[in-house]
Amino acid sequence: MPNKKVLFVDIEATHNRDFKEIAFVMIDGKKPLKVSQLKSAVSFLKLASFDYLCGHNIIEWDYPLMKEYGLIEADKDIHLIDTLHLSRVFFSEKQVHALPKEYKDDDNFQNDPLKDCELTKILLNNIENRFKELSDDIKDIYIYLMKKSSLFQGFVKYTGSDTGIDSDITCADAIQKALPGKIVSKEALRDAIKDNYEALIYIISQMTNSDIYAHPAGVLFRYPNIIELQKSITYSDEEINRDLNKWAKDIFGFDSFREFARLDPKLTQSPTLSQREIVEVSL
Repeated sequence: MPNKKVLFVDIEATHNRDFKEIAFVMIDGKKPLKVSQLKSAVSFLKLASFDYLCGHNIIEWDYPLMKEYGLIEADKDIHLIDTLHLSRVFFSEKQVHALPKEYKDDDNFQNDPLKDCELTKILLNNIENRFKELSDDIKDIYIYLMKKSSLFQGFVKYTGSDTGIDSDITCADAIQKALPGKIVSKEALRDAIKDNYEALIYIISQMTNSDIYAHPAGVLFRYPNIIELQKSITYSDEEINRDLNKWAKDIFGFDSFREFARLDPKLTQSPTLSQREIVEVSL
């Protein structure tokens, strides 16, 4: 990854958004800072040199508070890296994405913003490494979709990554090629790229990780229609019915369906009922 200056930040505040503490950690190892006075934080930020602000849920918590407290000019354009949303993409096999605050126990249950900054720094490094491990085709897809979203734009810029995908149409083609046999409706896929690109990022994450069986709770809460969206892209009753014989062979070891005498058939019904009909009705 490029040598860019990242300032990690974590704010502790009350439920009423009253300021308690703030901590800063630089990626280059300069001396960290934790203060409980806003004016000290203002002085630090005036002298600090950084290209990116990084935090765990920074987009929806720390950064809005920084503007509210006057730590950042409201109209200033700052690149943000949010490890919470990135963790849900690149470590989607996990269901919990809160920082692992092992420093807390029954006797010490207070959050420490400085330690949380250090944990976020470690997490960003892990996210970078996971991103590097991706195949080039999946990287290209993520980059194209993430550039559309304010949740991920800062990370894409930070990595210095670019993609050969230049339109929603070529993105759909790339996804279909990278996930052979998994895309049933290309029309639904194109619609998702256009209107539901954030949810699609998480769908692709699940589809490319064989250890994932469910989306994290935070993703389901943020995108309540993600299951229906994923089904529209990857599932078709017609396709399933067409491949029932193959499905039965793969799952149960036989490729034909038995027939039974139908109990008290109606005049217009067949006297027999097949296992295939039962399966089709259940679908």
